[in-house]
Amino acid sequence: MRTASVIYFTAIFLITILFNGCGIKRKNGGVVDHGTIVFHIDYLNEMKTSSVSNMMPDKWLYSFNKNRIKHELKASFNVFSLSFVSESPTDSCDVLFSFMDKNMYYPIAINDHFFLYDNDAKVIVTYEPDVTKDIAGFKCSKANIKFEGHEPFDVYYTDEIHILEPNRHTPLKVIPGVLMEFTVEYNGLKLHLKAKDFLDEKPALNNFKIPKNAVLSNRDEVVAMVNTLINTFQ
Repeated sequence: MRTASVIYFTAIFLITILFNGCGIKRKNGGVVDHGTIVFHIDYLNEMKTSSVSNMMPDKWLYSFNKNRIKHELKASFNVFSLSFVSESPTDSCDVLFSFMDKNMYYPIAINDHFFLYDNDAKVIVTYEPDVTKDIAGFKCSKANIKFEGHEPFDVYYTDEIHILEPNRHTPLKVIPGVLMEFTVEYNGLKLHLKAKDFLDEKPALNNFKIPKNAVLSNRDEVVAMVNTLINTFQ
């Protein structure tokens, strides 16, 4: 009898842990509205063989809190980072570039793209709703993307995260969910990104603010500095 009781209460304890653990990610009826998605970056061109490729960004973070979002591309050893911050789908947003201890930023209009996605070619999206897979704990659906003049590629997105216009300021803003696996082409680089982890902690609101020590710049200056770094590392 005692052995049976021990087994029973142990089972209840383990089930409770599992139930609570599952509930951490799936709040509000199956969706979440805050957290950070950590993406692994895989370079799909000759950058892989460069002797200084380890200086290039190896991590892409997508942080969100309610409808605030932040993309952050971070280089190894914190040499530089590039961020895109948007507090709402109806407001302008900012691009922040940090190099060593220097910060500069510039605002972009509501209808403009974050320059890493600056592709004005016509895009054709073909959805494949019957093709799904689990990425970082989220059920994701497949879509095929074809930019005019470019090779097509697949993306996976999830509707289990609640954000208004999660892909705002990108050519893929029509995708009805948060991108969890996708490809970015910029200045000769082809980056394949796939979510590898989800952090459930709520990002602080000041994470979506421009640092007070950041200097107002402009698009051309920031793009020139980013391109110089890329060309140096290739």
